[in-house]
Amino acid sequence: MSASRIKVVRFDLWIDPVFDERLRAEPGFDLHVGAAAGPVEKGVSLLVDAHVFHVSPAKDELPRWLFVDSELLERCPNLLCVSSGGAGYDTTDVAACTKAGVAVMNQAGGNADSVAEFTLGLMIDVSRRVAESDRRLRRERGFSREDVMGHELRGKTVGLVGIGHIGRRVARLARAFGMNVLATDPYLTPEEIQRRDNTGGGWLDLSDSRVLTPHRPMRGDGRSGDLLDSAAPRKIQSRASGNHHPSPLRDGSRGRDAHGGRCGDSARATESPGREKPATRATAHLSVRIAPICGLLRAPEKSG
Repeated sequence: MSASRIKVVRFDLWIDPVFDERLRAEPGFDLHVGAAAGPVEKGVSLLVDAHVFHVSPAKDELPRWLFVDSELLERCPNLLCVSSGGAGYDTTDVAACTKAGVAVMNQAGGNADSVAEFTLGLMIDVSRRVAESDRRLRRERGFSREDVMGHELRGKTVGLVGIGHIGRRVARLARAFGMNVLATDPYLTPEEIQRRDNTGGGWLDLSDSRVLTPHRPMRGDGRSGDLLDSAAPRKIQSRASGNHHPSPLRDGSRGRDAHGGRCGDSARATESPGREKPATRATAHLSVRIAPICGLLRAPEKSG
């Protein structure tokens, strides 16, 4: 590697323009932007002598030949670092990078505020039945306001599964609405959960929660954690919202609420809006919120 120039490569999927502006302003960096939809060999030739590959984590949008696996690593002998453009790194084979001596980093917490705000928005929507009221008002006549009467969040208990960057922000926002917060995290000790959550203890019983919001990594087999597959969410007393990872809901994870609707459900985010139809029957119920993952990002701020 040249002592003075570091070659950084990314491809032309959307990214905040500040990324390019910052790198091009830094001495010693050469930024190259390839065409993801262009010829494969041309794209690979751009990567062959790259030192840093800034890769999109959107597995449904990134062409398969740009996934960082052992085959791509073999063709890029100068590669020192793979930088995932988000908190996730589904398009990067970490084990293969470790074997090749290539560092891997993600942008943990980079969109945490956006996800937390979106989660609270879903909680308000489900609790106050905002979207349901909007749909009915546009299509129906003759129903009363009592037919779409919701519940206040104040005084309700939210159960957080995951108390990392996002979970901690959701906890702060939920408390601002007067909610009680309980938390658990399969990757942390009870002592660390207590330190992060500051509620005097970890959360063990889902039956205490009126709202369930999972914020935890996906498992290695490509599915989200086993929470929504377990029997525990059947005990949840009312509706739930706010899952920021794609997470198909299982029939066994739903109960009934005071309106006679479904409960124990989670909002479902998909990486590519409009590219695939949600496959679960749970999505047909009004208490399930479906949103593209772009809803969990933020647009570039305008100056001035």
